[in-house]
Amino acid sequence: MRPTGPPVPRCARGLLLGASAALCACAPPEPAVLLIISLDTLRADHVGRRDARGEPLTPTLDALAAQGLRFSRASAQANESLFSHRSIFMGALASAQGALRYDAPRLPADAPTLAAAFAEAGWTTEAFVGGGHLAPSFGLDGGFQRYTSAAPFSGLQATVPLAIPALEAAARADRPALIFVHGYDLHSPYAPPGPFFASETPEYQGPLRLEVDDPLLYERVWGDALYPTFRPPQSVREDGVQVMPVEGYAALAAHAEDPSSPRVPLSPADLGFVRGQYAAAAALADHHLGRLLRAAQEAGLKERLTIVIFADHGEDLGEHGTFNHRHVLADSTLRVPLLVVGPGIAAGEEAAPVGLSGLRAALTARYGLRDRAPGSPALPLKGEPPPPGPVASESMRGERSLRWADRRLSAPTTALGGPPPTQAPPGAVYEDDAGQPILWPPTPEDWAALRGPPWTADAP
Repeated sequence: MRPTGPPVPRCARGLLLGASAALCACAPPEPAVLLIISLDTLRADHVGRRDARGEPLTPTLDALAAQGLRFSRASAQANESLFSHRSIFMGALASAQGALRYDAPRLPADAPTLAAAFAEAGWTTEAFVGGGHLAPSFGLDGGFQRYTSAAPFSGLQATVPLAIPALEAAARADRPALIFVHGYDLHSPYAPPGPFFASETPEYQGPLRLEVDDPLLYERVWGDALYPTFRPPQSVREDGVQVMPVEGYAALAAHAEDPSSPRVPLSPADLGFVRGQYAAAAALADHHLGRLLRAAQEAGLKERLTIVIFADHGEDLGEHGTFNHRHVLADSTLRVPLLVVGPGIAAGEEAAPVGLSGLRAALTARYGLRDRAPGSPALPLKGEPPPPGPVASESMRGERSLRWADRRLSAPTTALGGPPPTQAPPGAVYEDDAGQPILWPPTPEDWAALRGPPWTADAP
């Protein structure tokens, strides 16, 4: 196993070999701090855009993007928080660790997670998460010496104040630290508080303004209509945690197809309000991110701080008929921001398709740590070639997706047993890099690629 402390400076190595103390005038480097931030549900296309007043919507993220390495075609490996974070922490597709179900067994306490690799190397490891599907009961706490979970589906407003003292303590400590911060600011129901509420659509006075804080509001939207009497199915795990079962959208689709179901048409203004609320939530997340980074700077961490920021998945904003992320594997739900800023990281853009699961190998390699569970190839942090091949993603609904530089193909595994069907299966997506549909059917080579590796087993 490699040494667990920070690297020993060259002159100190001379002392260890018996050199005269007078020859060494340098001080040991201060311990490194790695700050990993997960902005749950943030689409890549909402970073760098302008708000309703023409001002930057995400000025903090924009400034970081200019300072560090931006991966402009990063994709999540799953379109739900639990499974995306599992793929990041384990460095592989989430299905490699078991079924993509909320009632599946949690990761074992001794799982070789990203945090475990750092803890075994002598790092302090702490997490501050927004509860929900990152609560400890789902098993993502392995390897963290402290794992603090806020109230279910809390945003950075709750987790940043918890993380700031940890950053300040890391600045004073004599050992390196990994600090993970997460918030659900952009998760539905898109109801940012205070001055951020309706900041993008202040003129809107329609019916959704009074209902927008209903956590199940968008579970009742299908196409351009709201189905107010629909009750999303719920299931309860053995530990009492209530979760959405995979059958939810099939039930909504069936409800919408029933002519007797009450239906409330949504106008362009209504849909614009929803999208505006989502954009306002992005501004809110950026605001609290700015608080966290200012605290890190005031603590004196700038020269030894590496910052990694990503979103675990995106959000469909009506492009595929829903306002959610679980319904389809497409760029709207999978393409995410990914930024790395820190010493030795040159500013620039990596435009090749990459997956978030490559973060694990990149970060353990950056700090020279032993990784007892190597998985996905490392993301390129120093100009090296990106991992070859398409980027794979998957969903709890039994779908697979591959992203190439110029196209994406997603389809249910139940359709993969033969050649591509002449008609697109329900939920299938074949689109170009701009998100525009490509004429179906896909090429046999693209279709066949959905069958095998990197998945652990072929489709039926």
